[in-house]
Amino acid sequence: MDKEKTWLRRIKGTKGFEILSAFIKSAVVGLLFAVLCFVYDIYHDSEQDKQLEESVEKLENIEKSVEQLEKIKQSLSTRYLGIFPEYISEINALFENLVPSDSIIIFEDVLYYGIKSRPSEFFNLNVQLFNHAMDGGNITIAYYDNRNSENKPVMDDLFHKMIIESRIGSKFHADLSESRNEEMKKLSQMNQLNIAASRRMDSLLCERFFAATRKDNYVKFKKDVDAYLGKELIDKDTTNLTEAEWITYQMCLEIDSVKQHYIGNGKALESILFSDYEQMYRSMSDIIAKHYTKYGFNLVPLDEYLTMSCWMVREENHKGVKTVLAFPSKYSSDEIGFYSQDEAFSKYIGTMLEGVRQNKRIRHDN
Repeated sequence: MDKEKTWLRRIKGTKGFEILSAFIKSAVVGLLFAVLCFVYDIYHDSEQDKQLEESVEKLENIEKSVEQLEKIKQSLSTRYLGIFPEYISEINALFENLVPSDSIIIFEDVLYYGIKSRPSEFFNLNVQLFNHAMDGGNITIAYYDNRNSENKPVMDDLFHKMIIESRIGSKFHADLSESRNEEMKKLSQMNQLNIAASRRMDSLLCERFFAATRKDNYVKFKKDVDAYLGKELIDKDTTNLTEAEWITYQMCLEIDSVKQHYIGNGKALESILFSDYEQMYRSMSDIIAKHYTKYGFNLVPLDEYLTMSCWMVREENHKGVKTVLAFPSKYSSDEIGFYSQDEAFSKYIGTMLEGVRQNKRIRHDN
């Protein structure tokens, strides 16, 4: 035993023993650290799992809340749809699953509503309208018509207004208005103030400011032209088209021909005139009206610009109504869309239509 103690005392003082001792201590500390890390990882993982479960639960609750809000929204008799052209798909949805005894009433500022912004929706909407007409359904469309525009002051012409609002930049509007007033005074002083002279004067002014806008914002102008000349309306496989699709396709071919004539066919952007846009709009409207008349639509041409557009379906046996309405925004040139099942709108639209017809009868009788 004494010999063993003596041996231990001898090796304790050696460097090897110190190294071994330090290694053992480090190993123990390392082991303890590893155990602590393992315990921490288990705890941390469990906390993460717990947080993940809580996050998933919160997300599920949010999704349920959104679903509930959407159900509430859909249950409202009148609800907001968005800014033009977001709601055009909702117009199309009105005309799905129609039966022949359903009736359609439409008030539009222009017959080619959405043709540039949502060409595919424009195409599909017309397919549904032609389908309904061929099934014997009743369709009435009141819309702006320009046939009597030559006998009115130019600023009463919707197509003229539309070009000014959409193609002549807003920063030029004040100068255009001031120039118009000055020219009107000159015509009055020369005793030449009449509708024909004022229309000629206004056309010249609009061409000048139209050219200024085109130079000022060439990129925007080109984008607008490219959008009108897009081929989405006619770039279709015609081998399996239904009858209504074929009718719509033929109508769109004519519309495309008009667009190409006035602003396409390789025409330089600098050579496109205010009057080209004006004639393009009028011609597109006339083509659509021609096809609608051919298939029995009840067209009610209006002399005045419409400040509200609406698309209404009165369901079979007056079970209910579905309406999309578009109102101009006070703070923007865009229109705001709403969906409604409220009978009050139906009565209002019916009254408005009867008033338009009565006014036309009075004019005709006189």
